Amino acid sequence: MKSWIRISLVVGLMLCVSTAVMAQPGRGQGGRGGQGGRGGFQGGRGGLALLSDANVKKDLGITDDQVKRLEEFQTKSRDEMRQAFQGLRDLTAEQRTAKFQELQKKTAEMTAAAEKEILLPKQIERLKQISVQARLNRGNTSDALASDELAKELGITDAQKEALKKAQEEADAEMQAAVTKLRDAARQKILGVLTAEQQAKLKSLTGETIQFAPRGRGGAGGRPGGTPLARPRQGD
Repeated sequence: MKSWIRISLVVGLMLCVSTAVMAQPGRGQGGRGGQGGRGGFQGGRGGLALLSDANVKKDLGITDDQVKRLEEFQTKSRDEMRQAFQGLRDLTAEQRTAKFQELQKKTAEMTAAAEKEILLPKQIERLKQISVQARLNRGNTSDALASDELAKELGITDAQKEALKKAQEEADAEMQAAVTKLRDAARQKILGVLTAEQQAKLKSLTGETIQFAPRGRGGAGGRPGGTPLARPRQGD
């Protein structure tokens, strides 16, 4: 059941990305994509999906004719994905997994073909560069650098991949500590608006401080679910 739900969500996301590809110029920048995995340059929110960003369209010099052709590709790919998605319901878990992998491959092939057919060579090359930028800017730099194609281009060794992972973990911990410090300072500033009596009442409402269990990626190693409410300083 969980496998079916997961596949349903991902296929739904693939449909959403297909729709986002052809967002009309002037609609503004698309929302922040999810974190990319260890795919190639097109992994995560990359490739044609980046054309939902008006600035990317402008940078590439996308013409009205290209927008029209991309819309036609959108309609075709979206309909095919919907039909394929409906067919997944009648399969076993193992068959669904295999079919989903097949759909992923087909989607990648369709997208690559659309790029070559609709975009100019210089636009494709520039889009690849922007895709790399997007992956590096999404937060997990080590995953981006260790991705198959980028690691191959840069000659990243297995030892470097391990070092990148360790450096990312250390950087994440430092960043989280800095964020926690800033959050606590902001909380104290906000609590300072309250009178001493109000702060005392708030403390009675919260009771003893509790450290919430970590949550997020990696289970216990993920980011904390939040820092405890600091005891108001007397006189604030």
